[in-house]
Amino acid sequence: MIVVALSAFAGAEEEADAIQAGCSGCISKPVDTRHFAQQVRDFLERRAFGAASGGSHLEPLSESALLPLRARFLQESAGQAKQWSADLDGDLDAESAAQAVHQWIGAAGLLGYPELSEMARDLAAAFRARPVDTGELRQSLDELLRAVTARLAEQKPEP
Repeated sequence: MIVVALSAFAGAEEEADAIQAGCSGCISKPVDTRHFAQQVRDFLERRAFGAASGGSHLEPLSESALLPLRARFLQESAGQAKQWSADLDGDLDAESAAQAVHQWIGAAGLLGYPELSEMARDLAAAFRARPVDTGELRQSLDELLRAVTARLAEQKPEP
């Protein structure tokens, strides 16, 4: 099992404390989503490498194993973005949407979509802005939806 501590104070001493407490390592906050996916991969690779010396072996996911995860993420993201666009003029729960989009930041990065992660970061900020600027939200949602749709089209096998 891999356990990684998140700390606002992730210096050498805090990392040593985390390791002594049983963690695999430490990542400092605030988390930089542009590098977070690679940090997680590094922990997974170290675990897989260490397994060769007698522990359980953790194989990295193959590209073919990632495809269904990526497709599902993109499809669900597109559907949610369309729903939020439809709700902008009435029944939008901006805080709930901001929380959902916040999860997209890390998921998109881990699945290999850093540009979607960055767009999700901007969208989360737009959802949290007070007062909510529906024009800015509509534009951000449209941009995200175009990007997600383009990524979905890339995944479709050619006939």
